[in-house]
Amino acid sequence: MLEPHSPELSFKVQSELLGLRRSSLYYHPLLPSIREVGAKRRIDEIYTRWPFYGSRRVTVVLNQEGITISRPRSNPICVKWHCWHRSWAKYK
Repeated sequence: MLEPHSPELSFKVQSELLGLRRSSLYYHPLLPSIREVGAKRRIDEIYTRWPFYGSRRVTVVLNQEGITISRPRSNPICVKWHCWHRSWAKYK
């Protein structure tokens, strides 16, 4: 465990001894926004109901429902959950 204010060992030395980069120790990930969580939940609902929809069709449905999202934003979620059209599965 690192002690950032240790009088014996500096933070730099502690991180070197553990083989960690100091920049990774300062990083604190941000929690996803409520809007992002809602969009992911809705993508999951769409994909569960229509598993043959690809990321393009999912994006169209979301935009028709008033959830403004671009395909580059929805595509990584769809790829992670394997929601591409089945005819494209042989190319993946």
